Amino acid sequence: MNININKNFFLSTVFINRLSVLGVKDALISPGSRNTPLVCALAEKKEIRKTIILDERSSGFFALGVAKATNSPVLIVTTSGTAVAELYPAIIEAYQSRVPLIICTADRPAELHNCGANQTINQENIFSNHIRNFYNFSNFDESESSIEELIAKTTEAFFIASKFDIGPVHINFPFAKPLEPDSYTTTIDKDYYNRILHKLHIIDYPEKKEYDIVTAKINSFLDKLKEKRKGIIIVGPGNYSDEFYNNCYVLAQKLNFPIFADGLSSFRFTHNDYENLLLNNYPIFISNYVDDDSFEFDIIIQFGRTPTSKYLLEFFEKSNTYKILVNEHGELFDPSKTSNLILHVPEESFISQVVDYLELVELSTNKQWLNRLKEVNTFIEEIKLNFFNTVDFPFEGKIILEVLKALPIASNVIFANSMPPRDIDYYAGQLNKNLVIYSNRGASGIDGNTATAAGIAYSSNKQSVLITGDLSFLHDIGSLTCLKLNNIPLTIILINNNGGGIFNMLPIANNSKVFEPYFLTPHNLILGDIVAAYGGEHIIINNWDDLHEQLKSQHVKNNFKVLEIFTNSTSSALIRNTYKTKIINELKKHFS
Repeated sequence: MNININKNFFLSTVFINRLSVLGVKDALISPGSRNTPLVCALAEKKEIRKTIILDERSSGFFALGVAKATNSPVLIVTTSGTAVAELYPAIIEAYQSRVPLIICTADRPAELHNCGANQTINQENIFSNHIRNFYNFSNFDESESSIEELIAKTTEAFFIASKFDIGPVHINFPFAKPLEPDSYTTTIDKDYYNRILHKLHIIDYPEKKEYDIVTAKINSFLDKLKEKRKGIIIVGPGNYSDEFYNNCYVLAQKLNFPIFADGLSSFRFTHNDYENLLLNNYPIFISNYVDDDSFEFDIIIQFGRTPTSKYLLEFFEKSNTYKILVNEHGELFDPSKTSNLILHVPEESFISQVVDYLELVELSTNKQWLNRLKEVNTFIEEIKLNFFNTVDFPFEGKIILEVLKALPIASNVIFANSMPPRDIDYYAGQLNKNLVIYSNRGASGIDGNTATAAGIAYSSNKQSVLITGDLSFLHDIGSLTCLKLNNIPLTIILINNNGGGIFNMLPIANNSKVFEPYFLTPHNLILGDIVAAYGGEHIIINNWDDLHEQLKSQHVKNNFKVLEIFTNSTSSALIRNTYKTKIINELKKHFS
């Protein structure tokens, strides 16, 4: 018995079903025509959640948020032409921050290229600089050997994106008309069709990448621990496992090393700091404290990505200490290029081996220098809290602290670029509330932050808050549509300083001739009207009590709300400088 099929739809069905079997749970679809076979195949797959995002740029960043929240690969489906190019900013961020995305772009067949056909561009490996692999599914047909190859390539793409070289992969589908499922182009035997269905469910898992953690490099490092007894542990931005946080703290205890945990690592907000080893005020004391032997280290262990703090990066570059980078993909997260050793190993595996080693050896211990650092950190924390008690509403640095303090336990907090990530790192203290911190710091763009936050909130049952500036908000206005049409209860803290506040901290701010017209760029827009146009709730926050009340009330509505806080970038810069000067002067007075 024969079955009538449309070849495009049949191939798309095999592809989508295979991804579902492998574990894809989410797909983002932007409407189009040329992607009809893929969309129709998805429509029949109940196991995959389908989300419609009107524009491709928002879709890419939304998928980024879903993948971050679920820690699983997310499928993106678009039509041909410039729609494909709109995905590029999100793909760059996914590549830089190793977020698993499976990008599926529909395309015109080869015979329609370079002849003036509508909505046709060269999509061949268009994202080549920022993907883990590219596939052009142009030569597949309904034959059994071709279908087996399609299944094999789909499987390969999935495992590259999600396990072996985590990040975005791009699959291009050149579809010739007809595109609709009921526009039949050929017939296949029913028995053959059933064999294909059976093969879709057979998974020969590729061997999991194993890391040889018992290497000469690690053994050499372990030998150095016997002689290098003063060190620090840096935890870069990113989302780590609970196992990592717990074991990293154990490692710090055994080595008597303090931890400099980036504000975007979540470490400060997920762990009880019983021994005061999380020195959150390192961004200010590491570069401004008076000369002291306590700040001369023998070794630095850096886990994960490049730290946010420019002060820590400057210290890292100038330090002549032995520096080791540890991350799963062996990447050079060191702009200074002064690190001595890079270990291509999962952080948890490295810690496990070092802790096992420390159980067998007895290392000399001198805690005097460590106690000195703890004392300095506590001293700064007290000054900071006292200083902030005197700061009038609405200083940006204090907004960060008040939001973190007011949020319910286990909330998601998303920090849009560019000032909020710096502020959480510089000002936030230790606060064990199991908060999960997110930010797009792969390429650190200010585009797409709202869409990413929407994707995170959409895929999580936790209260989710985005802290953003007005320029980041304006760059991603279209993503408010994602929030409204998908009933996503995201709270947005909108810090509005009327444009370009971060530039007040650059030397160009002293050049009045060019600073305001070319850098500060005030927009003078009433953002509340924009929120209303998208159907969101808009509330102007006038004091700290207003902010606390809005954040402590559980956000149960199926809608987004924007809490707008008006600030002044000039006065904010003055407060920042006053705070920094006060800390430096007090440190010199008490610790010289």
